[in-house]
Amino acid sequence: MARLNLQMADFDTALEFYQQSASLAQHAQHDAMAARALIHTVMVALRAYAQGYIPPVLQPPALRPQLAQALATLQRTAPSHTKAYDLINAGLASAQLRPYLPETAPDLERQAAEVFLEAATVAQTLHNQQAASYAWGHLGHLYEDAQRYPEALHLTQRAIFAAQQVQADR
Repeated sequence: MARLNLQMADFDTALEFYQQSASLAQHAQHDAMAARALIHTVMVALRAYAQGYIPPVLQPPALRPQLAQALATLQRTAPSHTKAYDLINAGLASAQLRPYLPETAPDLERQAAEVFLEAATVAQTLHNQQAASYAWGHLGHLYEDAQRYPEALHLTQRAIFAAQQVQADR
């Protein structure tokens, strides 16, 4: 029981920290930082749910607007390595939110796919093969879950090829 209480306190502290960070970044008009803090808010809440703790502050229906706000904010930022990874995390959050909002699961799946594609595009523009590999790999996994096997295989192969390019550059 003490471990669960500690986890709950940690989740609540992390959620409070990220929400404050998002607010301060928005006030300072630092879009990239605001988007990242919003994405991490959603990811911490999802991790809490996965471990059986539902934070009183953010119930699953409140996470989707937070994620939408993060994505809208990210659209205002220039392509960067950080943006590519933030998009990957937003795609993961979209995919992980599906079980908690089954009525919008198809929309969240579509959103995750679009975000992973955007992350891959940003990564390729910047010649960041590692980020591209992650984006293609996560999109392949999303398609595998949706039983879109030929597309999943193709995307997984792209992810592997991009990862091999990272190794070749070392």
